[in-house]
Amino acid sequence: MSKSEKAFELQEEIGRKIDELTELGFEFMFFNHISSIRRLRTNKDEQNEDDKTAEYDAQREINEDHAQDSMTNDLVYNEHDNEWVKSE
Repeated sequence: MSKSEKAFELQEEIGRKIDELTELGFEFMFFNHISSIRRLRTNKDEQNEDDKTAEYDAQREINEDHAQDSMTNDLVYNEHDNEWVKSE
C-alpha cells in the first residue's frame, strides 16, 4: 500500500470520527492549526439567547422609564431654597 493510499484511508477514518462526534452532539473545529470540539449549537440554544435578549431589552426599558420617572416625578424644585427636593 502506498503512502497516498494510507493518507486517503486516514482521511476517511477522520471523517467517520467527525461524524461520530456529530452524533454525540459535538462539532469538530480546526483553526490556525489548532483543533478542538464544542457542543453543537441547536435552535433551542439560539431561542434561549433570543429570549434572554428580549428579557434584557424589556428590563432596560423598565429601568429607563424608572430613571425618567425619578427625574421628573420624585423631585420638585423649591424656588425659596433654590434646590430640588423630594416630592411628598
